[in-house]
Amino acid sequence: MHFDIPTWKEYETLLGLCDFIVANRPGIRKEALRLVIPPDLLGRPSARGAQDSQSDGPLVAELRRTNVYLLDNVSSDVSATDIRRRAHRGQSIHGLVSTRVEEYILKQGLYR
Repeated sequence: MHFDIPTWKEYETLLGLCDFIVANRPGIRKEALRLVIPPDLLGRPSARGAQDSQSDGPLVAELRRTNVYLLDNVSSDVSATDIRRRAHRGQSIHGLVSTRVEEYILKQGLYR
């Protein structure tokens, strides 16, 4: 059996398949995240009004079949791009990711 799994570049498809929890980094506001969600994905009748009333909670957007939440308690501003770039250059990523993730990246030779 073969499944075509969408990549992050097909984010509109992914947003319809499951709920998303977005790890917030310092300086990013919930309103900015809402702006990058295409309006046509906001398919629930209550979605547009619910966003404003939920401004204090973790819910960012109600989509047609799924939700987007914001995880606000992230204390690191390390980005996946930085991790990939460092690993590609052969630089240490120790302390930027968990030990298990670091071991996996090194063992699999990811981003080389």
